[in-house]
Amino acid sequence: MKATIYSWLLVIAVMVFAFILRIYNLDNKCLWYDEAESVSAACEYDLRTIWGSEESRSPIYYWILKLWAKLFGLSEFSLRMPAVIFGVLAIPLLYKVASMIFNRRVALLSALLLTISPLSVYYSQEVNYGSLIIFSVLLSMFLFCRMLLNKSSMCPYIIFNGIIIFIHPTCFFIVIIQNLSILLIRKNNKNLMAKWIRSQIPIFLFFIIWLFIFYRFETLKNITYWTIAPNPGTLLETLESFSHGVYQFAMGGSGFKVMQGFLLVPRLLLLIYGGFLIYGLLSLIKRGFKEKGIITVIWFFLPILILYVFSRLFFSIYAVRFLICSLPAYFLLVAYGISRIKYLYLQVFVALILVVLTLFPLRIIYEPTLVGIGKNTGWRELAEEVRKQAKPHESIVISPLRQIVPFWFYYKPDKRTKLLIDRMGAGWDEEWEKIYYDGSHSIMGPKLGQAVIFVEKFHDKLKSPPGVWLVVSPYWHNQNGSGEYLVDYFSRHFELQTVKDYPYHGVFLYHFISRE
Repeated sequence: MKATIYSWLLVIAVMVFAFILRIYNLDNKCLWYDEAESVSAACEYDLRTIWGSEESRSPIYYWILKLWAKLFGLSEFSLRMPAVIFGVLAIPLLYKVASMIFNRRVALLSALLLTISPLSVYYSQEVNYGSLIIFSVLLSMFLFCRMLLNKSSMCPYIIFNGIIIFIHPTCFFIVIIQNLSILLIRKNNKNLMAKWIRSQIPIFLFFIIWLFIFYRFETLKNITYWTIAPNPGTLLETLESFSHGVYQFAMGGSGFKVMQGFLLVPRLLLLIYGGFLIYGLLSLIKRGFKEKGIITVIWFFLPILILYVFSRLFFSIYAVRFLICSLPAYFLLVAYGISRIKYLYLQVFVALILVVLTLFPLRIIYEPTLVGIGKNTGWRELAEEVRKQAKPHESIVISPLRQIVPFWFYYKPDKRTKLLIDRMGAGWDEEWEKIYYDGSHSIMGPKLGQAVIFVEKFHDKLKSPPGVWLVVSPYWHNQNGSGEYLVDYFSRHFELQTVKDYPYHGVFLYHFISRE
């Protein structure tokens, strides 16, 4: 009894630590595209749009964000708070799951590793579904383990796993993992297998409903255009992201790159995590891969294997953000490896070393200027510059036009709405056909990589204004030199007045004025 109370006091202390890490500097960075798009979508989200919008694939998340925004407003701090909450609540869930799969020592270690995880902190500071995915897969696994231990009925498990697909498609990996685990560890228990098969029928019916809604408007290939075909090196980068996160939060939504000199400590973390991952796996093999070890191994490897093989055979859908459902299993295996050290004081020493070394990649999250990007400026500062300096009848050209989403969030804070995007064109496929006039300025821009076609179509309108504010995002995928082409085009027809860069989001702002 005393050991249980002591353990939960430690878990509470770890949760407080997790909250501090996730709330620190929460509003220091402005929103990037994915975050602003989530806000825009959530504000307009209702039952009328669920059948015809890209957000259909994650309706529960957008309903949560919509309700939260109505209650607490649209500040960056407020919008990111749900991710903080889910990130903190994931800690006791992992502790409980690890206690059922292994023991309390592994549970405390894995809870600590998730607490200090730079990748978990990163997703807990984003207006996005990352921390909700981690929370959801842990809750599903908690219900699954309780059911296996006969501590609860199948009903809570069936209900939650039925709706988990509506949280995010990648959450359905946990259903596949659990089915494969049951098949491997309880296949000889005919009564359990019969009950299990019956329990999966409503879950897969919910999946079919989600599939019907989702594929009414676009395909998987269309929404993963930005992913790159994986190779063996990509698997190592995935482990690096799980261990220190630097690749993920330096390039996901940001234009800055982390120089090699700043990767020394993060890669030392990779060596330590990787070493104990291997040691944990070897220890499980040595002990005969008992059923709970099988669950953890499948949980970690299966999503990575599915996305890797699919991306190699068909088209790329491989991205770390789609694999974070495996992150808790990664820490379970690493924690198990640490727990196999003979002496307790050495286990504590390793844990403390990991905490200290993790402070470096965490500092990159909190203050990216530490890795040499110069200044932590992005869409917030860019939009303010245009709003204050743009003269009447000057045009605003955004390349690619999709970046109007974060721009508009800060440019028109009183009109943060998706209606503008609907007026500009045909939505996700960026078949933009219109020019939007906000009462003072014409706003326009090309589709991804289509600057030449854009200029040919709007040549007369592009040459007529007294000035042009050109916003270029050169780090976006499939640009095909669109930004450089537009800079050259306007340089030939206008006089370049100023150039400013906003390095955190990799955006450049050019101001051209008429030569007449």
